[in-house]
Amino acid sequence: MLEFPSRSDLPAVSVEIRAGFMSHTFTEACRDGAFPDANYSAPGDPRIFSLERYRLSHSLPAILDTIDGRRCYISNSGYGNHFVIEGLHELPPSREYWVFLQLERVDRTIARLRIRSAYAGRRDQAPYGRGRKSMMFRELLTRTLGLKARR
Repeated sequence: MLEFPSRSDLPAVSVEIRAGFMSHTFTEACRDGAFPDANYSAPGDPRIFSLERYRLSHSLPAILDTIDGRRCYISNSGYGNHFVIEGLHELPPSREYWVFLQLERVDRTIARLRIRSAYAGRRDQAPYGRGRKSMMFRELLTRTLGLKARR
């Protein structure tokens, strides 16, 4: 639950965030010669279990607990994603954890937050969009839900 206090132009509102995780948080694309796991694969997207991604995914609940104060970068992947960046102590300084998310409106006070993918990436090859347009998660949520000042 995320609380937005009242302002002179808006009443207070409580927003429920329903979070879910997609299989890309603990799977990776099949390498040459690997056999895709039917439980995690979709047509055109063969996947296999990734022990590294699975281990790192244990950090996702703590990241979500602090999503309210995080900066979200716009991903130019074409999927309407945003991403957050986290430095994890188990990663070397040259790598960071990239968490790709998608936020959708259910109604004015409920949002669906899908964690589409998460993996360790190299700092020198950051996702396309980093350093470009970004906003705090609260602003992204406000825009997604259409919480605007009354006129």
